[in-house]
Amino acid sequence: MKKDRHVKISTEHVELPANPETIKDKIAEVPVAIAVYASNWSNYKSGLYKCGFYVQVNHAVTAIGYESDHYIVRNSWGTGWGEKGHIRLSSSASSYDDCGARKYAKAATLTE
Repeated sequence: MKKDRHVKISTEHVELPANPETIKDKIAEVPVAIAVYASNWSNYKSGLYKCGFYVQVNHAVTAIGYESDHYIVRNSWGTGWGEKGHIRLSSSASSYDDCGARKYAKAATLTE
């Protein structure tokens, strides 16, 4: 039986602490909106991406999943970019590696 994935979302949101494990816990519940420095993303094709630095955030994306060392992020640039429209963004200890994502993560509040 297919699980019903429809939920009601309130107009409120929660700002997440700058902690990769907390962000991953929330991604397990709902997609998480993140702001990132994406100026160097245009040539991304596949694999684990580490920024190494960021100047300031300049792009909004959605974290929809994760694995031990990265977030799975859906971008708005279409399926011809990256891994069918997605990037595997590092979730290492350095906020420079994740393009600033952990500092700008927000999630919708679900209602019953």
